[in-house]
Amino acid sequence: MDMPPRLTVCGAGAAGLAIAADNALKGLAVTLFELPTLAEKLSSARERGGIEVTADSETTAGKTGFARLARVTSDPAEALADADVIMITVPAMYHDAFMDAIAPHLTDGQIVLFNTGYWASLRQARRLGDGLPDVTLAESNIMPYICQPRGDAIAIGRFKRHFCVAAFPGDRSQAVFDVVGRIYSQYDPATSVLDTNIAAAGNPPIHVTLTIPIAGFYFDRYMGGKFYQDATVPGARLVDAFDAERECLSQHLGSDLFEAEFDFDKRSYLYDGKDISEALRSSPHADWFATAAYLEQVCSEDIIYAFVPMVRLGEALGVELPVTRAMVDIMGVMLQRDYWAEGLDLAALGLAGLDLAGIRRFVMTGQA
Repeated sequence: MDMPPRLTVCGAGAAGLAIAADNALKGLAVTLFELPTLAEKLSSARERGGIEVTADSETTAGKTGFARLARVTSDPAEALADADVIMITVPAMYHDAFMDAIAPHLTDGQIVLFNTGYWASLRQARRLGDGLPDVTLAESNIMPYICQPRGDAIAIGRFKRHFCVAAFPGDRSQAVFDVVGRIYSQYDPATSVLDTNIAAAGNPPIHVTLTIPIAGFYFDRYMGGKFYQDATVPGARLVDAFDAERECLSQHLGSDLFEAEFDFDKRSYLYDGKDISEALRSSPHADWFATAAYLEQVCSEDIIYAFVPMVRLGEALGVELPVTRAMVDIMGVMLQRDYWAEGLDLAALGLAGLDLAGIRRFVMTGQA
């Protein structure tokens, strides 16, 4: 591929706008797609032909200002017509809706990349099966930016200096990296989705762990708060305990890419401190306000799509994860949700009934 990859960004939320705009500023041909039922979210970008990036933004392009897009559309056929890479930028609970919209229009050789995976590659391969052409499903461990809309513009507070990417099956991971590494130089290649979902740090180690010590204030009294500024030492200890269980399971699965959350934050965000709570409290984003509704959404996403399948995988392999299990129970009681019923089981990932060798073989080859 001599020309830069042609990119279609699915989802016109903050993450989608930032990804589309920053890559357009880098000179890529970028199409922004939104579901027809949410087409009003495209009105500003469609009218103007692009997206404004605020002057105080930090971009990978090294530029700000107006980013002109190749297309802005709610027609999935138009959105995918000449795309090399299709990025799904929405939270995990909306992956199915976007895949249902675009699947009939995918063509052989395209890469569908879920920017925050939550086992998306396995879930969609299992769900859609023979309904997919010869495309490669891939996923990263986290979104590229801290960002938020500001009027009709997007403000990018920080781009992340490091995140990893893997494909399903894993024997396509290097080929995916060779393409998407031309979009983001911050990508590191991972071997399989076991790395992106368990070994890699990112969202799951941070939200639930830091929320539990302050949950009563956030969900009852103040309905949110300055999440980073309110990080506690007990929360940091929960991060470390969750990391220890991730590391144990990663080692059992044969992954050598484990990274602790604090190390990830130092590499990706350039944060520093004696522990993760101090680093977050002194970060440039300490004044960011998270609503109670937002925190319930991100904590639920982490529990349903990361914590529960992690525990189920541990159960299948004889690896005990008592802290992770306890956090699912505690958050379920506090938020009055049955997360064990809502969470992913191994059948949804195509891993039910497989032993360790079978799991490793399946994620690398797609064959049980």
